[in-house]
Amino acid sequence: MRSVGIDIGSLSIKVADVELVGRSLILRDFLEVPYSLDITMDKKIQVLESLRRVAAHYDPSTTKFVVGISQDRISVRKKPFPFREKLKILKSLPFELEDEIPFDQARAIYDVKLIKYAKNFSDVLACATPNKYIEEILQITNDAGIDPDIISTDGFALANLFTNWWLPPPEADSLTSNSVMVETSESGAEPHPVASSDLYLHFGHSKTILFVLQNQYLIETRCINVGGLEIVKAIQKTYGISYADALKGLQEKGFILTKNDGASKDQISFSNTIQGALEPLLLEIKKTMLELESQNNISIQNILIMGGGSHLINMTPYLTQKLGVITNPLSYLTNGIKVYAQQTPSLEKNSAVAVGLAIEGLKRPKNPAINFRKGPYAKDGASLSSFFQKWKKTFQYAAAALVVFTIYSYTRATLSNNLIDKAREALKTVAQSPTVGLKGAQTREIAIKKYISEKKKEITDYQKLSDMKVINSPMDVMNKISQVMPQKNNFSIDVRELSVQNEMVQLS
Repeated sequence: MRSVGIDIGSLSIKVADVELVGRSLILRDFLEVPYSLDITMDKKIQVLESLRRVAAHYDPSTTKFVVGISQDRISVRKKPFPFREKLKILKSLPFELEDEIPFDQARAIYDVKLIKYAKNFSDVLACATPNKYIEEILQITNDAGIDPDIISTDGFALANLFTNWWLPPPEADSLTSNSVMVETSESGAEPHPVASSDLYLHFGHSKTILFVLQNQYLIETRCINVGGLEIVKAIQKTYGISYADALKGLQEKGFILTKNDGASKDQISFSNTIQGALEPLLLEIKKTMLELESQNNISIQNILIMGGGSHLINMTPYLTQKLGVITNPLSYLTNGIKVYAQQTPSLEKNSAVAVGLAIEGLKRPKNPAINFRKGPYAKDGASLSSFFQKWKKTFQYAAAALVVFTIYSYTRATLSNNLIDKAREALKTVAQSPTVGLKGAQTREIAIKKYISEKKKEITDYQKLSDMKVINSPMDVMNKISQVMPQKNNFSIDVRELSVQNEMVQLS
């Protein structure tokens, strides 16, 4: 089964075709379709046309489609629960998030990501999104001929690239014991050991996604609504150029100066413009880092960056200076994924979310995907209908075989019951034998001899009766005489004496 992740982004639509062969994750193909920068072009029409191309390329009976909702449309809260069962957690979510989510609960879909267990307790990342965003995705995908199996989100999809997504959530003790411990201290407090963790940043066009991993397991994810768009607007405003020219200049020539020595005035001005646009983002990242470290008792030791904004020249040393944490670029394509897709700059820069979404479609029940397609938006039985049509003849033969087997089983059971009844009657007859109930060998012997004697007498009587059948009765003799005598009309006969002895007859 192939899984196709579809990332509907701000500048383009990205599609990744991923397959799991044994234990190997294979990226079969990747496609990016940029939107036109002409403001007169309708973005929805461009998305619809791109999705139709995807729908025509894949067979829905052998392909699982995963579409992502933008992370800024998802509300995520970390919550503890006094039980481990996911169904119980899902039932409790509306009450737990009643005062924490910024939209109507009655018009929202919930899901959870189990991140760790602690005996009978569990920590989860609870997610909620308004119904309208689910409806928007279903409308545009269905119009394009795609019926998504899973509707997930960016942050959890990105985490799949660097976590053990095929394993169940870890136990809290093992998670902590296997983590690297470092000494940290706050102002006025004694140094104490905390778990070392890594912060991952994905710089997109309209937002920046953060997530924290501890020992290759996800523990937090956040979204900051600041991205490359702010830099494009700053360049556009500074140089008085169009949006398309500003975006092209940033993508092809964007850079940041870590020091101004030897740089021209224009270079310094361009770098300062980008840095000024990044200041609000860096401030939000610092605040989020402090919050995450405090809430999870961790220390962020490394920052790894990816996405389009991470490819700005000198971006990593600039972030290291500003954030005070070692920052390095990251290529997810070297993290145990076999790449059969064509190697292009677009694949390296913009495919992470689409590939992560495709991995969501490969997850097993022990660590299920985040899926907002549930409740009133659960997938209908269209695929079941097509499956039935495909295997209709097989089902008919199987039904006929089942009927024959049922009749055979019923007949065999009936015959078996009849034989059992006859066996019981025979046993009952034997049980009623004269020997039943007698005690002692001598008593049984007397009863047996008596039974044999009675049977012999019956046989003798039968023989006597059979002999009597051949004896001639006097009436038979008289009948014979009447037949041979002349008719009485001719003369008269006076019988004086009649003697019958066996076969001798004397008549006077």
